Amino acid sequence: MSPAPRGTGEGGRARAAGGSKREAPPHRQLDQFLSELEQAKRLPSVTLLRGEEPFFLRQALDALTAKAARLGVEVLKHDEGDPDFEAALLFNDLSTAPLFGGEQLLLLRSLDKLTEKRGKQEAPLLAALDAFLAAATPGRALVLEAPGLRADHGLCKRVAAAGGTLLNLRRLWDSPPPWNPDPRQSELVQWCLDRARQRRLPLDPDRAVSVVLATGNDLAGIDAQLERLGQAGLGAFAETLVWQAGASPFAVAQAALSGRIREALSGVEVLFRRGMTDRSGEKKLDPGALTALLNSALIGGARQAHATLAARESGAEAPAFGGGPRAQEELEERLRARPKAATWAALLEDLAELDRQHKRGRSADADEYARLLLRWALRHPLPSRAGAARRG
Repeated sequence: MSPAPRGTGEGGRARAAGGSKREAPPHRQLDQFLSELEQAKRLPSVTLLRGEEPFFLRQALDALTAKAARLGVEVLKHDEGDPDFEAALLFNDLSTAPLFGGEQLLLLRSLDKLTEKRGKQEAPLLAALDAFLAAATPGRALVLEAPGLRADHGLCKRVAAAGGTLLNLRRLWDSPPPWNPDPRQSELVQWCLDRARQRRLPLDPDRAVSVVLATGNDLAGIDAQLERLGQAGLGAFAETLVWQAGASPFAVAQAALSGRIREALSGVEVLFRRGMTDRSGEKKLDPGALTALLNSALIGGARQAHATLAARESGAEAPAFGGGPRAQEELEERLRARPKAATWAALLEDLAELDRQHKRGRSADADEYARLLLRWALRHPLPSRAGAARRG
């Protein structure tokens, strides 16, 4: 069986500026592999899938088995995680060609113990792989799934030397690269945008950041969020997005703009305590992402209120905003709290300055938002003490 799609080497490496090699992000590797697999007339002879992102691993395995079914190729599966797994049967299938010469796909999953060294001896799977590659039996294809495998393992070296396909389907980084701290540039946000485009959902980068912060580094969860948003429409974005834990930035912004100061202050504290997973797998705070998200929610809500009141005060027709009944109720709550267009113009000036500072690379923190909310409470008090008491 000819190797198609053609082996791309470890991680679909692409030559970067200056002649050095840089590994492509896992979702780009997978997209290229799936595209080549779709167009290929045969299965690739040897494919090694490593990395611990289950969503990507499942996509690759599903595509390979579906391709085998379309081509009428027999599939033999061995899963080291299966209670009934027998290594002897696996090695027998690796060393034995199909009896009647038909095409065959050997799918070896969850490889762990078989890739480990036994003292000074090589991992048991390596000798069997050497024999399989040396035989080069036409019509036989091999897929190896080893999530925890290191790039320098002998298995990777043998597959690469044989011209096989290696994919590093690691988990995506949900913090941006240090040379570009914009949270919209993180791999996870970029994947969210790609997935939204595949679903024909016109999601903008700021909303993609919202989806990622709401869901965490959970690709299946993000995909489910996008499915819900596609069904409900982006006009109901804030209502549809499900927050897994803690406060929602949209709820915090609504509380702040409606004069519920204590609730807003509490929500800001919760938001800035939530961490994100960095490249080393450790939890850390990404103030840049939170600042961008909160600023977007605050500015959007303030602009709606200002535009509505400015139209009413001039006798013009108020603009229509989407989002359904709940969004309209929240807008009316903001208008009751601060019923003058001039007040909203002043709030927008404060938010514009905060946003300018953020775009220059300076992130806000919980204390800065707290100072902003308290300043608003002093400069732009609510219409009455009773109203203020009711709103917290």
